[in-house]
Amino acid sequence: MLHVSKIEDVLVIEETVFDRMTNLQFLILDECLRDKLNLPLGLNCLPRKIRLLRWDYCPLSIWPSKFSAKFLVELIMRANKFEKLWEGIQVKFYNCIETNCFYVSKH
Repeated sequence: MLHVSKIEDVLVIEETVFDRMTNLQFLILDECLRDKLNLPLGLNCLPRKIRLLRWDYCPLSIWPSKFSAKFLVELIMRANKFEKLWEGIQVKFYNCIETNCFYVSKH
């Protein structure tokens, strides 16, 4: 587990950060990262086997196009900046128990 609450500088995250993390199942990025993440090019993908995704204050305006919700059980995205969730084919939430998305504008 990586504790980032003591990081003082802005973290610049490359779009390929999750490309090789195919087995990552739990990702929690909470409020302590609110103004500390910079994703200038967005993300290529999210981990394929992600089961729990909590990302408060997510700076992305659109989801990565290579996202599959096949294994997703819980999605919590408080105070995000989404303008569009997915392009093209819509994903199905096979096992999703809770979606807690706020401030998603409708297009």
